[in-house]
Amino acid sequence: MDEGLYNKAKMLQWAKTEEFKSVIVVLGGFHTQMTFTKVIGKYLESSGISDIWAESEVFGETTAENILKGKLYEALWRVLWPILTSWAKDNGKDDAALADLSTRLASHFDKNSGMDTAAYSSLIDEVGQVTDIVKEFDEIYQDDSTYYYWRQYMHMVSILLRFTRAIREGDWELYLSSFSEMLPCLPLSIMSLTQDGE
Repeated sequence: MDEGLYNKAKMLQWAKTEEFKSVIVVLGGFHTQMTFTKVIGKYLESSGISDIWAESEVFGETTAENILKGKLYEALWRVLWPILTSWAKDNGKDDAALADLSTRLASHFDKNSGMDTAAYSSLIDEVGQVTDIVKEFDEIYQDDSTYYYWRQYMHMVSILLRFTRAIREGDWELYLSSFSEMLPCLPLSIMSLTQDGE
């Protein structure tokens, strides 16, 4: 249900705990997405990256803001991917899985109908291998605060994308798991929202 009805339903549930103990009240996916998008925005706002870009004249102020709103996640992956594949090759990892996976995924994606489900299922094991390689790479650079900051941003966006997928596909398990991944990200943003008086 939407936010207004959700508030009323929760108050009713709290007032009549015994009668509604088996009822699960769920906020509509759109509102959850919007709230988490605001969390990501608050996280990025503290980076000062748009100010750096504008002051160094790399981008104009408006362009910098638009990059943060839209294409930053993709841009970060474009920077990280060649470094990751090079590291995998130098360290004897399955760099073929990394190098070819994005090409093969793209070849099974149609801009009108999306990803071919059968093709995606056949590549799922390889996606898992790539995830393991990325996790290992992240562990090596976990003490690098700049790297950690941007990977944390990428992690939050990927949670939002999984949550969106769960809503679109009606996947309750993915909905629950992605929602639970959002929860640890909330305290810091709630503190910053409170400090801003929102």
